[in-house]
Amino acid sequence: MAYSVVIGRNEKDHKDYGDLATTLIGKQYITMGNIVSLGNNIMLDALRPHVILIAGKRGSGKSYTMGVIAEGLASLDEDTAQNITSLIIDTMGIYWTMKSPNYKEADLLKDWGYQPTAFKNVRVFVPKGSFDSIKEENAEMADYPFSISVKDLTFSDWCDIFGFSINDDYGVLINQALDPS
Repeated sequence: MAYSVVIGRNEKDHKDYGDLATTLIGKQYITMGNIVSLGNNIMLDALRPHVILIAGKRGSGKSYTMGVIAEGLASLDEDTAQNITSLIIDTMGIYWTMKSPNYKEADLLKDWGYQPTAFKNVRVFVPKGSFDSIKEENAEMADYPFSISVKDLTFSDWCDIFGFSINDDYGVLINQALDPS
């Protein structure tokens, strides 16, 4: 009998909840000689918080993997989803496409029992200085502008921005400039 492998779920939660509050992230590959087949579902636990590192060389599928996880979390049932917030810092500007169905991959999605989906719970925040031009280029790429006021940055933040230690001469100078008292 096939069973799902749930990553990030402890034994007690697995007994209590089974596959509830999980999202499919892939399938196990099984090789028998020259034959490769897909086996058990590989699920990600969405019941508890996790810290996840996706690492690899350029072109190895890191962004794709992140997209699979993000789409899975966006697809969770309402009871589970109301307890989850995801924040993706998208420096490449690719995840806004989750707002539209991916018809280019329709055949592949069909093979896995899915269909192209537009995720309505995606909000895209764009730096305020770029918001108008990006919104004009493609309205779906930008929902809200964001900015951080310099007054909200601490002395330590400024040192981090400029790469100074808080204890070196420049760090002390920044501290004195921000708090001359």
